[in-house]
Amino acid sequence: SQSGNYLLAGSALRNGSNNRDFVVAKLDVNGKPVAGFGEAATPGCRAIAFDRGGSNIDTALAIQLTNTNQILVAGESQTGTDDSRASVALLTASGALDSSFGTNGRATFSLCNSCFVSRIGGLTRQSDGKIIVAGTGYMTTNPVNKGDIAVVRLLPNGALDTTFGIMGKRLVSFMLDGGQPSIDLGRTAAIGDDGKNVLIGGTIQVDAEHPSKRDVVLIPLKLQ
Repeated sequence: SQSGNYLLAGSALRNGSNNRDFVVAKLDVNGKPVAGFGEAATPGCRAIAFDRGGSNIDTALAIQLTNTNQILVAGESQTGTDDSRASVALLTASGALDSSFGTNGRATFSLCNSCFVSRIGGLTRQSDGKIIVAGTGYMTTNPVNKGDIAVVRLLPNGALDTTFGIMGKRLVSFMLDGGQPSIDLGRTAAIGDDGKNVLIGGTIQVDAEHPSKRDVVLIPLKLQ
């Protein structure tokens, strides 16, 4: 919530096209849009287009309110079936894109160097402003075959923090019995009370014949 109001993130079709954009909505306690937030044409809502080309399907999957009342929203921006990038936008308290972050308030990147599809499931921010995102990196053109839990750290300006993991990225991979690849999904990220660790939550595939049969996994990672 923000000042007693509620923040929601999702996606919506753009008027007159099949393109889909991130959408952030701010509602009061009665569920009504909050005037003064977002765009004049749609009070209480802000659409965010990454427009990478192709199908232009941008899907917001996570939202985080910072201690300075800025709003981080993250997900994926997709140009086609086998091409998507992890995407993060930073909004001011009034719903405007913060130009100090990324390119005009937006940052896109791959969760791993060999990923065809990168999808953020959750994010959090450290006390120094660095941003931790957790998600799934799919390493083949067919995402049903193989996915690893991915963790990336960004600097406050949206650039990759190359002091974390390998050039800002860390993969956590699990295997099925017999050494078969599995589909592992990164869903959440939470900073520990001491600020020195992050807990990544997700699910891992446990049955090769039944991909929907999954276990919950918690992965602690050191930040320093």
